[in-house]
Amino acid sequence: AMADDAPSSPSVELDDCVASLVECVAMLAAGNTTGSTDEEEVAFSILGSWMKQLYTKKEAPLLAEDLMLRASVLGRLQELAVLSVSRPSLAIGVGQMMFLYFWWGVHPPPGGELGGQQPTVPCAYGPDLGVGL
Repeated sequence: AMADDAPSSPSVELDDCVASLVECVAMLAAGNTTGSTDEEEVAFSILGSWMKQLYTKKEAPLLAEDLMLRASVLGRLQELAVLSVSRPSLAIGVGQMMFLYFWWGVHPPPGGELGGQQPTVPCAYGPDLGVGL
C-alpha cells in the first residue's frame, strides 16, 4: 500500500511503467491485475493515466510551463510510436495520447478528464496544421 505522505509515488510508478511499456503491459495483462487481459486496453489505460497525471498535477514541473518536460513527453510518445510498429497492441493508445498531446497543447483537458471525449467547443489552442495532398 502507498503511504499518503508520498504523493509522487504513483506518478513515479506510472513513469516507470511507461518507460518499460511492453513489459509492463504484458505483465499486467497476463496477471489480470487491471481487470482486463487485452494488451491494447491495458496499454491505453496506462498511457491515459500517464497523460492525465501530466496535465493535472499541481506540483512542478508543470507541463504547461516546462519546455523540457514537454519535449521529453513528446520524445517518449515518438519512441512509443516507433515501438508500436513491432507491437501493434500499443498503437491505438499511443496514437490517441499523441493526438491529445497536440490537441490540448499546454492547456489541461476540460474537467481534467481523458477518455477520448470531444470538447463541446472547438479548441482555439490546438495546432492549426494544413494537410496538403
